[in-house]
Amino acid sequence: MSKNEQTLKEVLLQLVSSPQIKDKYLLLSIKDAWAKCFGPTIQQYTTDLRFRNGILTVLISSAPLRHELTLSKEKIIRIMNETLEADHIKQVHIY
Repeated sequence: MSKNEQTLKEVLLQLVSSPQIKDKYLLLSIKDAWAKCFGPTIQQYTTDLRFRNGILTVLISSAPLRHELTLSKEKIIRIMNETLEADHIKQVHIY
């Protein structure tokens, strides 16, 4: 019988890097980063966050806030990528 020499961290990283789980894990990380970066006030007006192919889609229920965030797309991309510590987000669509 052989001895298993992988650490728990290595096993978890392999699991998270599988294609089925990687996208869902990244979306959860993005949702956490959104809440952390923009706080409870903006979070309460955020109805949905979606991420696909480098595009973050944010659904906002408040028209004035939606307009304000639309004017700040580049800043949102920069803040989110800094928080995620990777350049996952290339574009932001605000609806």
